[in-house]
Formats: sequence, structure tokens, C-alpha cells
Amino acid sequence: MDCGTICPICFSEYTTAGNHRIVSLQCGHLFGSQCIEKWIGKKTKMQCPLCSGKSTKRQIRPIYASKVVAMDTENEQRLLERCREKEKKNKEHVEVNAELRAQIAALKAELARISQERVGDAFAIHKQKKISVSVGFNATNSLIGYDESSSTLVVTRKSGKSVGVQKFESHDFSKSEFIGLGEGSFIRSMSLSPFNEGIGLFPTGNVLNIMDVYSSCVVSQCIVYNQIESICFDRDDRNVIYCGDNRGVVYFINASSPETFKMLKVSNMSIHSICKKGLAVFASTVYQTYKIVFSAECLPCTLEVEPYSICTNMAAHGNHLLLTFRTIDFRVRHFVWGERETYFSLGIKQTRRHRDKIYRNYIYVVDDERNTIRILRLHSLEVVYTYAFKEKVLDFFVNDTFLFVLTKFIVHIFSNSV
Repeated sequence: MDCGTICPICFSEYTTAGNHRIVSLQCGHLFGSQCIEKWIGKKTKMQCPLCSGKSTKRQIRPIYASKVVAMDTENEQRLLERCREKEKKNKEHVEVNAELRAQIAALKAELARISQERVGDAFAIHKQKKISVSVGFNATNSLIGYDESSSTLVVTRKSGKSVGVQKFESHDFSKSEFIGLGEGSFIRSMSLSPFNEGIGLFPTGNVLNIMDVYSSCVVSQCIVYNQIESICFDRDDRNVIYCGDNRGVVYFINASSPETFKMLKVSNMSIHSICKKGLAVFASTVYQTYKIVFSAECLPCTLEVEPYSICTNMAAHGNHLLLTFRTIDFRVRHFVWGERETYFSLGIKQTRRHRDKIYRNYIYVVDDERNTIRILRLHSLEVVYTYAFKEKVLDFFVNDTFLFVLTKFIVHIFSNSV
């Protein structure tokens, strides 16, 4: 029965005036005026015909509406309560999911770190000494490298007025030919292609010599404005070369067309080290290290490290950067920047620059006071092995197969197998 449109006593529709206008009792139920008055006339104390609630004739009140239609919202209220409960549960589920995602991300990062450590541990430290080779000259200002594609050991040297590269045979590392690259005192930096293409970079003065190590031919040259102090390949693009000069300028060179290059001045001081890590190029002077991110403006920003004194070395491998700082008494301190950022000190002295390296999950540090190379595990900074020599270590090169250590007249060759 729809009491909002018809009288529950006579089942006739309400009127807005007259004998059947709509009225209500104090209980709230609606009736036609004539019908409810007759109902009251039968009893001295009236009861509502619908709910039996007590009422009197005086309590009859007219309703000023042409038609009353009451909407049943009980179902809506129940649905609304259910929606609120579901929203509450969904919110709880979202919070739980966010927490689980954070835990999954942390576990993935830990798994990646462990996997990287396993890859690094697969590279065994070179504990087996294979051979010692006399270089046949004073290697005080020399650098050493190894081209894996041609299995050729190269050492920079000076011969007369010319500076160049001394090659050593791959089968027994005996000295073979010398390739002169120009006049000068010594080659300040060198880099071999990480793509195993047999290409080496050997700067002399302001000339960058790009050489095919296997054929001993200089395939191209790039002439910049000032003396080149540091150089490296881009590990992501085989055609890109970076170098820094003695006036604080960084050059971006395309190996396929080295006659054209871009340049960016980052300092007034010599850039002694340069390397590429991730999407940025890092260039280091004795007092500051600069991070250059390729963008429309291509502006350098300083790396936020606190110099221990003067920076003497910068090396990169994978996602990590290694900086060496030296005090006036030649004591050094190191800073690792990348996935982790930390300083460490071994209490050692260094009198030469440009030697400490980072390779896979190991850090190689030279101690000039004891003529040693110490190997530290990257993540724990634990010293896991030490090489000792009778003479000062001038330079060294390490890869998965060999460790080449250059002293004044000898190259010491180590491997990780008998």
C-alpha cells in the first residue's frame, strides 16, 4: 500500500482541500481527514489504525502538500554502508600492496647486488705469477695496457726525441716493435677500446693519435687546442671519445670524424682524469671533480664530495667511481661514489698519480711506501690480497685474464690460473 498517495482507510486518493484533504497523526502516519475523524468518533481515545499508537482528535494536523510520495532509502543506506566497508577494505589492501611492493623492490635490489657480487667473484684474483719480462728501457714515465683482441701488451715510452708505443709479442711477451707517434717528453694518458676492436688512443701534445694496435698504424688524428692530459672511450658508444686538456677544457670527439669535435670549458686547471659513468662524464682537476650530463645546455656541475686535499686520481668501472685524495705528506684517502658512497683510508703513501683502479667488485690501491698493490672487496672494503714488489709500482693493468704490473725495468705478469 502506498500511503503517500492514497488513504489507508478508504483507499482513495488524497485531496488538497475538502473532506479528504491529507492529514497526519503525531506518530507520522497519513490519512484522509474525513476518514480519520470518523475513526476517532468511534473511540474516546484513538489509536492509529496502522501502528496502534495513542492519539486524539486534537493531534490531527493538516499536511500542506498536493501529493506526498515517500522514497524508500533503506536499500540505499544498506548499499552505502557496504560501499563504505568495501572502500575501507580497498584502502587497507592498497596500503598492504604498497608495503609489499616496497619489500619486493628491496629484495630485487638485494638480489641484483648479490648477483653482481657473484659475477665479480667469478673473476678470480690473479694469484699465479706467470712471468717477469724486462722492458729494456727506463719505464719511469711509462703507462701500460693490454689489447685483448690482438693479445698485445703495450707500454708507452720515449726513444730519443720521439715518444710512442712499445709492443710485446703475445706468445711470450718478448719485445717487438716500437711505434713512434711524435716528439715530446712522455705520453700522459692512454686508453684501449673496451669493445675489443684493437683501437688505442695515444695523445702526444695537442694531437690525439687513434691507432690500430694490431697493424701498428695510426688510422686518424684529432688536433685540439691545448695539451691533452686525460682521455677515455665511451663504454656505450664505440665512436665517442672524451679527453681533457691542461686548460680545463673537455672535448667530445666522434671517432668516425675526429676533425670535428665539441668542447666545454669546465675549469681553469688541468683535467688530469676523465671517465664516463652511466649517462654522465666525470672530469677531475686537483681541487674539484665535475659531472657533465648531456642535455640541451650541457652545463657541468660539481660533484658533491669533500676533498681530503688534492685529487690525484679518478677511475670508474660499472656503476662506481673511485677518487684518490692526497695530503701534503703524501698520505692518501679514497672516496667511492656510486651505488654506495663512502670514504676509506688504508694509511698508505703515494708519490705518483693515476694508478688506483676499480675493476668489477674489487678496488686496487698502490702503496708507494711498501711497494705493494692492495686489493679490497668493493662492498666490504676488506683487504683480500696484497702484491709485493722490490721496486716502486709505476702503473698496472688488470682484466679477467691477466694483471700486468710495471716497475722501472720489468713487467710482472700474473694470471688467475696455473
